[in-house]
Amino acid sequence: WLILAGCCLVLAALAFVSHPGNLIADTKIDMAVNPAGFLDRALQMWDPAQFGFLQDQAVGYLFPIGPFFLLCKAIAVPGWIAQRLWISAILAAAFLGVVRLAARLGIGTPGSQLVAGFAYALAPNALSELGSLSSEILPIAMLPWILLPLVAAMQRGRDLTVGRCVRAAAQSAVAVALCSGINAASVFAVLVPAVVYLLTANGRSRRLLIACCWIPFVLLATLWWLVPLLLEDSYGVSILPFTESAATTTSVTSLSNALRGTENWIAYLVVNGQPWWPVAFRIATGTLPTILTAVIAGLGLAGLARRGLPERRFLLWLALAGVFVISTGYVSGLANPLAGVLDHVINGPLAPFRNVRKFDPMIRLPVVLGLAYLLPSIRPRFATEQGALQALPRRAASALAGVAIVALALPVYASGLSTPGSFSRFPAYWVSAASWLNRHAGNAAVLAVPGARFGQYTWGSPMDDVLEALSTGDWASSQLSVIGSVGNARLLETIDQQMAAGAGSAGLTQLLARMGIKYVLVQSDLIRSDLYGAWPARVLQAISQSPGLVKVAQFGSADVGSTSPDDAISSFDTPYPPLEIYKVTDAQPVASVQPTADAMRVYGAPEALLTLADTGLLKSRPVLLNGDGRTVHAASTVVTDSLRRRVRNFGEIRNDYSATLTARQSASTFEAAEDYLEPSWVRYLAVAQYHGIANVTASSSAADIDATPAQFGTGRLPFAAVDGNLATMWESASIDGPVGQWIKIDYLRPEDPGDIRVAFADSKAIGPPVTGVLVSTAAGQVTDHVVITGRYQRLRVPAGPSPWLKIEITSVYLPPSPGVGGQVGIAEIEVPGVSASRSIVAPDVRLPGDADPTAVVLAKAEPQPSGCMLTSLRWVCSPALETSSEEQYGFDHMFSVARPELASLSGTAVL
Repeated sequence: WLILAGCCLVLAALAFVSHPGNLIADTKIDMAVNPAGFLDRALQMWDPAQFGFLQDQAVGYLFPIGPFFLLCKAIAVPGWIAQRLWISAILAAAFLGVVRLAARLGIGTPGSQLVAGFAYALAPNALSELGSLSSEILPIAMLPWILLPLVAAMQRGRDLTVGRCVRAAAQSAVAVALCSGINAASVFAVLVPAVVYLLTANGRSRRLLIACCWIPFVLLATLWWLVPLLLEDSYGVSILPFTESAATTTSVTSLSNALRGTENWIAYLVVNGQPWWPVAFRIATGTLPTILTAVIAGLGLAGLARRGLPERRFLLWLALAGVFVISTGYVSGLANPLAGVLDHVINGPLAPFRNVRKFDPMIRLPVVLGLAYLLPSIRPRFATEQGALQALPRRAASALAGVAIVALALPVYASGLSTPGSFSRFPAYWVSAASWLNRHAGNAAVLAVPGARFGQYTWGSPMDDVLEALSTGDWASSQLSVIGSVGNARLLETIDQQMAAGAGSAGLTQLLARMGIKYVLVQSDLIRSDLYGAWPARVLQAISQSPGLVKVAQFGSADVGSTSPDDAISSFDTPYPPLEIYKVTDAQPVASVQPTADAMRVYGAPEALLTLADTGLLKSRPVLLNGDGRTVHAASTVVTDSLRRRVRNFGEIRNDYSATLTARQSASTFEAAEDYLEPSWVRYLAVAQYHGIANVTASSSAADIDATPAQFGTGRLPFAAVDGNLATMWESASIDGPVGQWIKIDYLRPEDPGDIRVAFADSKAIGPPVTGVLVSTAAGQVTDHVVITGRYQRLRVPAGPSPWLKIEITSVYLPPSPGVGGQVGIAEIEVPGVSASRSIVAPDVRLPGDADPTAVVLAKAEPQPSGCMLTSLRWVCSPALETSSEEQYGFDHMFSVARPELASLSGTAVL
């Protein structure tokens, strides 16, 4: 017991040397800051935040994590120490559970069982997630304790009585309850090994008896969170389509990664040039960690393969099942014939389990138990009387396993768990601002702007919004982790984009008041790398241009921002107080009653309300969206093209959507869903339509949702190369550089132009100059030399009629290098006799009995050159500006001064 206690202290040291004295972003920051407030909200499913939604598994925090932190708070344990004690408890539970289970199964010696315990507690998934998502590691730590009572009962043989069976089932169910209900899929994943054990263990009658006792107890142990989960599934809004997709979660689940324990897709995620989880990234991609994890896995698999391993059938079947679940959906260079079917199934009925990394313990437990068996069982094949020589292979294997485990964990001891951004406490100005809002807002809503993907601030990264932990009222913001409804998400995003563009209006104030927003909280202390144009200066400019928004308070003595002189191009970080609160004049109450006789039916998306308010059409009329309230006769009808057919990247904000798609264009996406859509809205989608050409496509474009944020701009779609406007261009977005990128035009009829005029981008910011292209048609191919210029130049085209034309980049002047972009841009392709244009077609639908449309609200069709300025690098335009097709210009730099001409661009026109 002294040795076990010492081992647990070693594991606890890992938690306490990680950012000592600071809070880390583990699971929910509320647990360390305000556990009582969070648990109080968790007692009911309804959360008024985000204008109301059913909470997603918040009830799971009621046990055991909630009481643990509540007790620490009650006895005045500092929040950072409470976090470290919690992580230490998980590490100790995982370690001791494997040691006890190996001993119960008779696998290995006391020494090798300790090695197995360390291998399990310090496995790659634990080292990767403990400082960020300890709630997912908790069920993994409890897995051995779930199995222990069942194994003990089975080993009683014929001495097993009903009473002992009930006791064993109850003990196992207690361990299941200790898994919490924060993540139901993780709990389900650790129940599978128990099921496999009951199916493969010897003694059919005993297995049946234990199963009959165990299943009801497990249901009782999970009922407290299972019932709310089923209710949420029936009545709530599922966030699953807008989080991970099968294409993402299975992209790294190769056999080698699954066996090593590095199949977590987040481990490979790089954001703004930095790994999202540094520890996980190093373990998953580093050369030495790859060797170390392979050594541990290889030794464990060797142990599984040896005859004489106790419960070998159970462990082998469990490992094989784990490999099947995790790796089946992986698509390698050899492809996967089941990929399409699996992608559909995992994104559909099996969506709750598409994060297949949660099934890692099905592999990890057999591997570490195989390791425990292998180390003491190695025997040389030759006979010898020298005991030391005979023990040499065994000692070598033990030393190799020990060194591998220590070498894998030692860097984590040095760098610490969790992601960068630990902090000592919430700033005093945030506490004061939240207290002020709690006193003054009542049950009215508070909108925090600008929105953010996660709670990452200049002073630290709790990952959760500060208002979530400190607010007792209703608050909302545009973010990724919470979606009240798809309509609410779209409307909040539109308001956020409008403010990020610095474009305020009376309509904006009217919409905020109509939504019941009483206060707007401007948070200027968000990290700058995640703003993507939503600089505080722009947000405050939008507020200043919105009559009816009155400043009532500010918090924080030191301004946030840059005081160095800006250059009107790359700096827009004017210093402002960290938090400012603005009151919305005439904010509506939470609920009101209006006569249906004044109802207006709007065809399109919820964000059309902002345009309608700006144009004076909205006023105080109640609105029916699309097919809502079919029995209500609308007094007026408005048709809009606001509900565009497009795809989104749900992991981004403000640069998360593609250009508008045509009706036949494939909505190719790596996400599980195309857009924030209700199923009944599909018939009301507005689509793009080409005129003069059949289609224009490209190998990649900066208008795609997978373009890097610095390149993103929907105005850089392929059509920009054929729109007759040299101010717009198609820009590729490939990580492999410009060579091999192509653009293709499909004609309405076969054409034989002889030659064409092409204007290539001549900007180092985009990429190296193009020097050679391959022009292809159905009639053949021609290699053309390209002059380094941004002006028009003639290119030869193969003689003969062809229904299409393709230009592929074959060479550039210099390879991409630091200071030079890695893309290619084509401003214009001029084909004699072919003139292309693009329009957006609004839906032509109305419900029976509705009035004829009183207005048609469409996007602007032409660009406004006054909204752009030509810098030494490239065109820089306002994100509020629209291109010749309707899309936004992309931008790499920000204006540092207010531009009056931008304020006059409303972005819409009423016909």
